Amino acid sequence: AVIGRAVYRKGYDFLIDTIKTIPREYDFLIKIYGTGKETKKIKKIIESNEMLRKRFIFAGEKTRDEIMKEYEAIDVLIMPSLRETTGTVILEAISKGVPVITINKFGAKNILDKNNSYLYDGINYNEIVHNFRRQIINCIENREELRRKSLLCSEKAKEFIWEKKVLKYTKIYKEQE
Repeated sequence: AVIGRAVYRKGYDFLIDTIKTIPREYDFLIKIYGTGKETKKIKKIIESNEMLRKRFIFAGEKTRDEIMKEYEAIDVLIMPSLRETTGTVILEAISKGVPVITINKFGAKNILDKNNSYLYDGINYNEIVHNFRRQIINCIENREELRRKSLLCSEKAKEFIWEKKVLKYTKIYKEQE
């Protein structure tokens, strides 16, 4: 699933470019939750390609409560943004035991690791698409690894609960005194 506003910087073009490179024999469905300025454009691109039509479904706008319930049915969260400071959806996903496929930079790099999610790197666009594609295929092919990562997500999410944040910042402030 992809959860978030449909705006340019969220990487939907990148996601579509990557999905186009995945061979037809891989059977998967990506649900897109959310709307935005790019929704019509994204739908038009997807609807113009038979393979993309089979791989995407638009779930539209959902309330936060509805999204939190939807996490129960999601195998993995795809966060295609190449420029994301943190991404609240990352914390929401891992708190529900949902691994994330995302670039190994910015906020994701500080929250996730290879044990609980599918991270990729790259120096240029083609390399990033290739590595992103490889992580999607890995997720599809290796269901046991997906289950293991799912279990580790919940443990990782515990590091980010408010009580732990308060303790962390209290310690920092005391060290500054």
